[in-house]
Amino acid sequence: MDGHQRTDESRVLTAADAEFERRRRVFNADIDVSPAAFIECRDVSDIQRAVRRCRETGVALSVKGAGHNLSGSALLDGGVVLDLAPMKRLELEPGGRRVTVSGPVLIGELVRRLRGGDRFLPVGNTDGVSVTGLTLVGGLPNQARAFGLTCCHLESATIVDARGQVRVLDARDETGLFWALKGAGDQFGVVAELVFELVPVPPHVLFGFLFFPLTRARELLTKYFRLCTRARFSDAMIYGAFMLDCVGVGDEFMGEVGVALRRDTGRSDAVIVPFAHYGGDLGAAQAEYLALRESLGEPYFEFMTVDSHWELHELLRDKQTARCGCEARTRFVGQDVDAESLAEALASSYERSPIDNFVIDCFSLGGALRRTPADATSFPHLAATSGVSFLGRWGLEEPRRAAHRRFLQACDRAIRPHVFGAYSGIPNPSVTDPREYFGANYERLAALKRAHDPSGLFRKDVPGYGLLPPRDR
Repeated sequence: MDGHQRTDESRVLTAADAEFERRRRVFNADIDVSPAAFIECRDVSDIQRAVRRCRETGVALSVKGAGHNLSGSALLDGGVVLDLAPMKRLELEPGGRRVTVSGPVLIGELVRRLRGGDRFLPVGNTDGVSVTGLTLVGGLPNQARAFGLTCCHLESATIVDARGQVRVLDARDETGLFWALKGAGDQFGVVAELVFELVPVPPHVLFGFLFFPLTRARELLTKYFRLCTRARFSDAMIYGAFMLDCVGVGDEFMGEVGVALRRDTGRSDAVIVPFAHYGGDLGAAQAEYLALRESLGEPYFEFMTVDSHWELHELLRDKQTARCGCEARTRFVGQDVDAESLAEALASSYERSPIDNFVIDCFSLGGALRRTPADATSFPHLAATSGVSFLGRWGLEEPRRAAHRRFLQACDRAIRPHVFGAYSGIPNPSVTDPREYFGANYERLAALKRAHDPSGLFRKDVPGYGLLPPRDR
């Protein structure tokens, strides 16, 4: 791009600029990618100029919002990165039924703006993730069973396509691009603006935790996966199961339970079952909580309360925004799962973990996801009954990071016979076939990619993730 110095009025940063090094840092500190240039985009016209220039010169580009994707997909080695930070905007319409986001508006920022109101957007609980980034991969919020994917609440999107043209897309779109945005949207253009319809906040939420010692992990996880396949609970009931060291998470309440566990069992690790009921009927919520407890057996410790949706979100927030080394893998669980074998693989993986900050997270699906029409979004895993994630985090100077990644790869291999697919929001380094991300929607998505971006202008340096085969790039 003519030395990557300038595109009309946009500010361009190259390796010669002092700020360049900071710009190429993303949340995952292990990502070391060197783009040729960053172009700051202040408005849609800046995006258009940059896209057209890259297309003319044959330079591939990527888009950086919050830069929280653990694979570092916001950056492109040797390519141009459009930095949308100057476009950050969050507008709540009068009446509070819709919200508009532009640029890297973070989940934490959105929640703070909506907090205390009578409407919310179902999003995840990680403060540093951008609302746009979450939506474009479908979005699996904590409340997915009750409210569906984040992208299901998207009303319209303004994008700049590979030709540099502005498109406003909504449910009336006949090109298929609006559908593609809701699950594979980061491969079809630069998203300038998203408009969401908010959902009513329930009057109250019953929620809490059941704690079980790690020695019961195999039993508990087997029961958990069987519960997920039997659809015993209403869509309003959300429940999960995760394994972690209660003392190591830095939370005072969790730490107290962990200290007690270590005193009584020798370990501060636990299988923790969080639950929340969004139905608003406290009698029904209490009955389902008791049914969950009965299904799993007597806990070591339990906590249950009734409070607001906002207090629940605050309790579950992942507040870490500081950079760290990390890697994650997410898979999906089907109706025919061998629950006992999957539980064995997960428990064995946790027990041999060399990573100090290691979490295995199992989350219930179904409910509103199963009721979502298959052609409503390009997210392909709507029939899953649950999901499983491994997450390892380590410090900036961790010398064992390569060994930690090999361990996570081994965890993924261990559960592979019992799970399917992969979540495009957390690209899996073990995946080589994009059908694992996009399932039965792959052929349609690939056809749309060939039609709207045949040269592969919008690229991802993530193996197995692109919709164009390598020979076409």
